[in-house]
Amino acid sequence: MPHAHNQNTAANSDSARGSQHAGNVIPLRVPDPAVYQDLKTLAAMMPEDLYRQIFTLRWGLNGPVHSLAEIAEVTGCSLGTVRGRLGMCLWNCHRIAQHQELPAIRRLLGPDRSQWASRAWAQAARWDEITSRMAETRLLLAIGGMDVLQLDQIVGEQAVQAGALSVNPWGAPLTRLERSEIARPVIDRILEHTIWPGTSRTPWEPGIFETKRMLNTKWSGAVNSGYFHSQKLDRMVMYESLLEHEMLLHLDADDRVIELIEQPLTIPAVVGDREHLYTPDIAVKLADGRVVVIEVKGPQWLAEFGQWMRWTALARLCQLNGWGMYVGACGTRSIIDHYLASRQSPYRDLVRTLAAAGAVAGTDNYHALKAENPVQIAQAVTSELLAWAPGPKGGITIPAGVDLERARSFWHLIATHAERLQRAEQPLFGAIDRSAVSVRDGGSEALRSCEVPEDHPTGGSGDSLVSA
Repeated sequence: MPHAHNQNTAANSDSARGSQHAGNVIPLRVPDPAVYQDLKTLAAMMPEDLYRQIFTLRWGLNGPVHSLAEIAEVTGCSLGTVRGRLGMCLWNCHRIAQHQELPAIRRLLGPDRSQWASRAWAQAARWDEITSRMAETRLLLAIGGMDVLQLDQIVGEQAVQAGALSVNPWGAPLTRLERSEIARPVIDRILEHTIWPGTSRTPWEPGIFETKRMLNTKWSGAVNSGYFHSQKLDRMVMYESLLEHEMLLHLDADDRVIELIEQPLTIPAVVGDREHLYTPDIAVKLADGRVVVIEVKGPQWLAEFGQWMRWTALARLCQLNGWGMYVGACGTRSIIDHYLASRQSPYRDLVRTLAAAGAVAGTDNYHALKAENPVQIAQAVTSELLAWAPGPKGGITIPAGVDLERARSFWHLIATHAERLQRAEQPLFGAIDRSAVSVRDGGSEALRSCEVPEDHPTGGSGDSLVSA
């Protein structure tokens, strides 16, 4: 069994100095056994199965600490399973801890975030073995609220500073300036691919946007959702996926972004004959006063027909309030890119055949598409204005009625912007009656369509813009 120091021993040289914040010295006496009582609190929220058992064994919550190999021997699991369970525990502890008191861990880390890594490292001094000491440091920082996806860099740098490693294998954490330099071309492209309305804008006022959906505060099987701290906003920022995390980090790092709200509003959207509530991902306020509402989606999902019905409602809302609208992710993966690539997809004949065969949401469609390029399939589907639900229960079908009209209107809107972007012209929405609805009155009828007016540059029907 790996040797661990007694948890009641005096603080070693790593921990003797304490930390200074706002003129107050906060004594640092570690390892502090009360920290492991907080870990027990989190363990009690885990399922009563391997997760709790592995977590308890690893951190010695009911006895001695264990290495991964020892846990595998005790539980009969593979090393891969042990690592996977501990990884899931870390993500869940990170999310759940943001809604728990955990006084000993809060006291350990203190108010100065720049000292967190050194203080967590000092707490983990009970380990003689470097890998386990780094693992405990990661766990404590994740619980405190540090970005899980940046923990390796942060802890690796702390290990170098402490002399435990000669080189940080994950690289040093980026400075604020480095992050800003990386973010600028990304945000440039996002703004270029934003659909900007030609109407006067509704200003960003207090209360116009507020977070409508929070992360799960109970144990869940989800990973890659969590929080990171924004120095700019002086608060925790929430993300629900890796794509959202990437987008939010770039937005937070760019000086042109002065405010952002995650899951900022909920609007009605009709899919088929049923009304749903839809929440886009991010609202952004720029330094020049413009507002952009962002829906983060990877390239394969830009063709999901149910999402298109939601985006027609979002486009209408942004049009009425003078806000920009961006759909896509970072890099070359916007809805505009999707349109421009769709006309060259080699799968257009295949998706026409599958739709004509009438294999609705079944295995025929799924197996026919599984071996193909999903992004190019998505492009072909939308170029043909077909309905696609990706995934094992999905399929390609021919839409009709109001759904088809909404899809056609949305596609024409995207086409108009893409064509103007290629000609380096400023994209505009068509003229509308702003008295019809605003974000404040919640008029669902007006939010249900994104119909292009007859005087729109697409000519109403816009067939020439979507034909091959």
